[in-house]
Amino acid sequence: MRIRAKNPGRSPASLPTLRMSVLALTLLISSCLAGIFIACFAVEIRRARRSSPERDSLLPLDIDPPSPTTPRSE
Repeated sequence: MRIRAKNPGRSPASLPTLRMSVLALTLLISSCLAGIFIACFAVEIRRARRSSPERDSLLPLDIDPPSPTTPRSE
């Protein structure tokens, strides 16, 4: 059983260029996504040096010292 082309005016010679365009577009998008991943990973590593997940999880329990402008009650 033969499959008929939807556009009979298109020559089969143009199909390889279409395939190459799709391949180039796929490579471009995948390299952009890989670059975004590497950039986000580098930012996360840089942020992790300043803090740790254990410290960040305890921050809501941190008791703030009273500000110096607050008068003490006697």
